Amino acid sequence: MNNLVLKEKQEFMGVRIPVIEGGFGEGQKVILAKTIAEIHSVSTPDINKLINRNIERFTINDLLDIKTQSSRDHVLTLGFTQAEYGNSKNIFILSQRGYTKLVAMMDNSNDKKWDVMNNLIDEYFILRAKDKSGQVEFETKEDMFIYQLQELKKTKQQLNEVNHRALVTEENVESLKKDFINYKENECLSGVERDEITSLVKAIGVKAMGGKETKSYKNKSLRSRVYANIHKELRNQFDVPGYKYIKRKYFSKAKEVIYNYRLTIALREEIDLANSQVEFESLD
Repeated sequence: MNNLVLKEKQEFMGVRIPVIEGGFGEGQKVILAKTIAEIHSVSTPDINKLINRNIERFTINDLLDIKTQSSRDHVLTLGFTQAEYGNSKNIFILSQRGYTKLVAMMDNSNDKKWDVMNNLIDEYFILRAKDKSGQVEFETKEDMFIYQLQELKKTKQQLNEVNHRALVTEENVESLKKDFINYKENECLSGVERDEITSLVKAIGVKAMGGKETKSYKNKSLRSRVYANIHKELRNQFDVPGYKYIKRKYFSKAKEVIYNYRLTIALREEIDLANSQVEFESLD
């Protein structure tokens, strides 16, 4: 590992950030995970957790843990206090490519992450090593933009190899969200939803029979046929072999069907007859 050198501090988006070179190559700018956390308005522990959860996605050209790969005295020269050094399990530094990967892994609800990344690349990662003897500045914004696209393309290819999925843009994320919602809606009812349907069928069936104290309810055969008739109504309404196959997007409709259930004439007469026998027996 090339020695890291703290050059100066630079103003970036209202924050004074350390300018550090080395680590991945002489004169190559790097950035501390602590600095990334500050400019993206998150905590350093959260950034470290994100890195550790995805550690296999980073190569030796992306990421270094200077807590384990540099001496304590050297790390302290980069702006860390003794307390920060002692309390840190990891002290990560990232190259530009490593930082680009990390931004791609951040929560997509953070809609400003790409703006921060683009500004940091423009205003901080502007010097690139030309050869071992010196550095060169991008001649035009177009050159820098082309470089950024190339880096994003490399990141996308690596993520495909590691996780079998591409790095997506904000538009792709929205598309994936829609696909996910559609997938969930077309799934069959979940276990919790099936349990709710079963409970509702029983509740409506009990109500249709006049309550649990009635003769019709206590008639196991008749009670079972009432429940079965409600389930038959569900099957007919949604054209499925059983209520478990109803799609999740129809869950609310399925409950409406149950709430609106009406006994068949035959079942109504049988229930009335059974319940009237109770009244007759009570008169005796």
